Amino acid sequence: MLPNTTWGTIPGENSGGGSSTITSTVPRSGNGSVEMFGDRTRYSLGNYYNPASNLGLLSTVLGISFDWLVAANSSGAYNSDQTPALRLHIYDNGRRSELIWEGVYNGTYGNTSRDTWYTTTFNDLFYQFVSGSGVTLQNGSQVNQTVQDWKNSYSANAYVSAISVGVGSGFSNAYHAFADNVVLGRTSGTTTYNFEAAVVAVPEPASIALLGAGLLGLGLVRRRRAKIAV
Repeated sequence: MLPNTTWGTIPGENSGGGSSTITSTVPRSGNGSVEMFGDRTRYSLGNYYNPASNLGLLSTVLGISFDWLVAANSSGAYNSDQTPALRLHIYDNGRRSELIWEGVYNGTYGNTSRDTWYTTTFNDLFYQFVSGSGVTLQNGSQVNQTVQDWKNSYSANAYVSAISVGVGSGFSNAYHAFADNVVLGRTSGTTTYNFEAAVVAVPEPASIALLGAGLLGLGLVRRRRAKIAV
């Protein structure tokens, strides 16, 4: 189980050759972002398969958004404008579900460019996937609503078990995209998750000089000891 405070991948979730990890390839802000290759990838905060993973009550959530970019070299099985997905994972009295943002339901197709960052809003539309039931339909059509509207279909006990960014199933291994700055708005305030690549510490010039002097001194001592020992 992933701790609630840790972003990462749940074993077995990046299937079909897909991968998702923080890199410095195309940073949005800071020095990194989540780089994703399809097919089917997930990079999450919390563990959406474990009911004990609890990020707080759904009733306190005002909205969720993120930054996304599709790489110029990306290709997929569905549409040239297919986007990565943002998911809010929820448990409600033992029932697991997801509220999912995808660009196709938010007017991005035909209106975006490759290698360009875009930002979603709290007013964007999400569809619902319920474990064991599938996508929520009304009169045979998929229901697309804001997070605020979806909250009305949950009980007061519903809570967020995880947040994830990723790529949908069937996108093909050639799909390539990035995500950054996941923003979760609550009644208590807003939290932004900015993905930063690990930085390797480089010694300062003064430190390098001191290290060199220390090694030189050690060499002199060793030579002196060698002469004394002869």
